[in-house]
Amino acid sequence: MFYRSHDHKCITSIGVVEETLRTRDPEELQRFIGARSVYSEKEIQDFTDKDTLAILFTSNIHLPNPIHISRLTEMGFLKNAPRSITEINHNAYIEIVEMGGVDERFVIRV
Repeated sequence: MFYRSHDHKCITSIGVVEETLRTRDPEELQRFIGARSVYSEKEIQDFTDKDTLAILFTSNIHLPNPIHISRLTEMGFLKNAPRSITEINHNAYIEIVEMGGVDERFVIRV
């Protein structure tokens, strides 16, 4: 799930992680992300001053009803504002999908 922290403060989309890379090498990072990055070469150089986690993902669906951080916190899904990666359990995932108004044809229930 993707949380837009700078403007909406909502979960707006669901996607699938394809591959990850942790590196301090700017050239390796640039090869990994290829044309999928919005960051400049200088920004990538700056990121790799410390360990950097890059995540390639495919965005699958946008939530018709984005879910605000206050609602997620109120429901107990988050104790603090989300960090770059926050784990939720399967039941929380299903509840968020339902609150987000995702068409059931696009949801796999286990």
